[in-house]
Amino acid sequence: MNKSVNSATIIRSLAWSAIENWGVSVLLLTAAIVLARLLGPEQFGVASLALSIVFLFNLAAERLFHDVIVQKHDLSDEHLATAFTVSLVVSLFLTFLVWLIAP
Repeated sequence: MNKSVNSATIIRSLAWSAIENWGVSVLLLTAAIVLARLLGPEQFGVASLALSIVFLFNLAAERLFHDVIVQKHDLSDEHLATAFTVSLVVSLFLTFLVWLIAP
């Protein structure tokens, strides 16, 4: 776990991170364009609002333990299992909440 990090590794990691972020953005933009062409203005507005709520809840559930897992030096299987279980429970709760408030 005591791996040496040099500037080439950092640059490569930053490049992959940028590719991932831009790739997700391009895919989301493409999906929005396709939906805008297929749906009417009112339907597209409702779909956009629903996706915004889902993305906000997903952000909360996804980032719950992200930084802790990345930064913890003595990470055990128990830590990972706990993070997974709590993230799953929070995700299921938020899914149920979205289902409850849906018309």
